[in-house]
Amino acid sequence: MKNAYAAVGVTAVMVALAGGCAQPSRPAGAMGAAAAPFTVTDPVALSAIRERAISTVQELIASETPQFRANAVEAALHSPDRLKSIIEKGLRDENAGVRAVAAMSVGKGRLAKLAPQARSLLHDSNAYVKSAAIFALARNGLQVDRTPLSNLLLKDPSPQVRAQVAYILGELGDISAFPLLKQSLKSPIPNVSPLQVRLFELQVAEAMIKLGDQRQRPVVRAALYPSRQDELEAVVLACQILGDVNDRESIHQLVSLSEYKEEVLVEKPYGEAKVTRLEKGNGYPPEVQLAIAGALATMKHGDGTFIADRYLTHKSALVRSQVALVYGQIGKVENWGKLDAMMSDTYPGVRVAAAAAVLKSAGPGRGAVTR
Repeated sequence: MKNAYAAVGVTAVMVALAGGCAQPSRPAGAMGAAAAPFTVTDPVALSAIRERAISTVQELIASETPQFRANAVEAALHSPDRLKSIIEKGLRDENAGVRAVAAMSVGKGRLAKLAPQARSLLHDSNAYVKSAAIFALARNGLQVDRTPLSNLLLKDPSPQVRAQVAYILGELGDISAFPLLKQSLKSPIPNVSPLQVRLFELQVAEAMIKLGDQRQRPVVRAALYPSRQDELEAVVLACQILGDVNDRESIHQLVSLSEYKEEVLVEKPYGEAKVTRLEKGNGYPPEVQLAIAGALATMKHGDGTFIADRYLTHKSALVRSQVALVYGQIGKVENWGKLDAMMSDTYPGVRVAAAAAVLKSAGPGRGAVTR
């Protein structure tokens, strides 16, 4: 599952539900990131930044905060040869969320050498971990009983667990799972909000698209137009899904959303009187703008650097973390100076997100792993 329930990645929901979450706000008086001067054609400077990224990941795997250890494991996927030990530590971590992220990384990266180590997690008491272990083994071509995924998808009380299983089924690409996914949309999830149900439905739609049902693409596009403020989370997820399934028909919609400014009635003084007039207000919040930029970058459309730059020093650490991840999706070495500066952020989550972005955009032969 992707970042359906937080702006910066699967780790947030897994680790939060497993216990242990860091504060997202920047401490008072913290300095924002500033671009560090460097030359993009200087191999020594580029190598130094990449080495710093690797050191940052190695540092945060020892964090006392599970969220940051999980972030480190996820980042390690982009340089598995150098950071294999980080993922191995994640598989043995005391926190269930970290173990789940590590097992998912083994599957996503098709890290066959680490897959056998995930087998012991098949008996984990945590549903996230168990389903992730099945994914790790199946994605690497090892024999594993997949039937527990059916029970989790249809009966688990957590919509987040069900969403992760739907994501896994889509990633495994087994078309025989299609009837199960359709059935899951009819299986009630007691005591959850309409938003949680909507997020689950979007995750199922993504899985169906991956299994060949192109009729689900308009379903995801429809989520780009919320009717209430609390539906913005679904907009973020929809953006990510559209990017991941390369839905090029949605590009125009995404671009339009990035330029959207709501119209609001504003009362202003006019001499001794006041007049009310219609003016352009704010657009979508940073989380949505960055999700749009990330989706377009994933589809190799345009350059969303200017959107990420807009929020580079945002007061929210979660937004700054998302900025770093968008730089990674854009993949331009020209942004490495900013990412280098972000590896000095006061918030560890921003530092590891910046490190992950550097490693992701390092390019073939320098550690990058494609999804």
